[in-house]
Amino acid sequence: MAPLIHGTSPPEIRNHSDDSLSKRAVSVVGTGSHYPPHELRSDELEKLISPFHDPNDPAIQTRRAAVPFDDPFWSDPKLPDIAECDVLFRKYGVPVAEEAARKALADWNGSFNDLTHVVVVTCTNTANPGLDYMICERLGLRKNVQRTLLHGVGCTGGAAALRTANELLLGAAFQGKPGRALVVACEICMIFFRSMLEDIVKAQEANVAMTLFGDGAGAMVLSNGICPKTSERAPLWNILNCRTTLLEDSASSIQFNIRPHGTQLILPFYSRVRLAKIQAGYDPVITKEVPGQTSAALPSGFQDLISSTPSLYSDKSNFDPSSYD
Repeated sequence: MAPLIHGTSPPEIRNHSDDSLSKRAVSVVGTGSHYPPHELRSDELEKLISPFHDPNDPAIQTRRAAVPFDDPFWSDPKLPDIAECDVLFRKYGVPVAEEAARKALADWNGSFNDLTHVVVVTCTNTANPGLDYMICERLGLRKNVQRTLLHGVGCTGGAAALRTANELLLGAAFQGKPGRALVVACEICMIFFRSMLEDIVKAQEANVAMTLFGDGAGAMVLSNGICPKTSERAPLWNILNCRTTLLEDSASSIQFNIRPHGTQLILPFYSRVRLAKIQAGYDPVITKEVPGQTSAALPSGFQDLISSTPSLYSDKSNFDPSSYD
């Protein structure tokens, strides 16, 4: 390969503005999800948090837990620290992510050797090497598959992973290379259940997070459509465009940070000042301002997204949100 000299353009890279590449779309060609087998019912939850939970009006009847109920995690008087939470994630959480990935790969029906990228997102583990490495090892993927691990994107993690994989595969298409990406999102929230309970008791303040979030993983396989094999599944959906933005004055609205006993997700009913009662350490927050900030940003964000999508902006009906499923 000839060396690239500063100031000269590589001969294989050219202006694609009039090329068919501009019309190429990345497609979803496989999907999969997996929930752990252990189901925590409301009546079981009542035994743990009866002073803080109304079993007569549960919005969520069950949630899934990766950690089996006979594990010492549930009965040990000592709260698990961040190192012990990491052990629990590796032991019980990684297999959940692996199973979701295998289901998506089976749905795609392609060869593991054709995977070029792996994009993984989680907020409930910070190990290095990370979950992306663990999944690749367990699946036996090629050593040179391009791995990307996302962290710190919270509830939008799945969308962020899809956006990242989409752009990586469009980059491969620009170079004329086939691209197949495995995308995995996995959260094992229940390993922080004990610390959430502890904070409820100490602060005497409701935290609805523990009744909302359980454990699980979802996965997709994406394709840039170059050199498809006959065995591969036909596209289910095409990703036409992606867009991300930072909302004004929203930096303190959603946080999810590490503290001595794992992580903590607080959904306060009142002022954030009251979080000072929580035990020392980093205190992640989802404030009551989030719904208003999101609903205020969606209309203009939607219009901008359609306006920047060549296959959509020429038809005025596409700017009407009610025209979509």
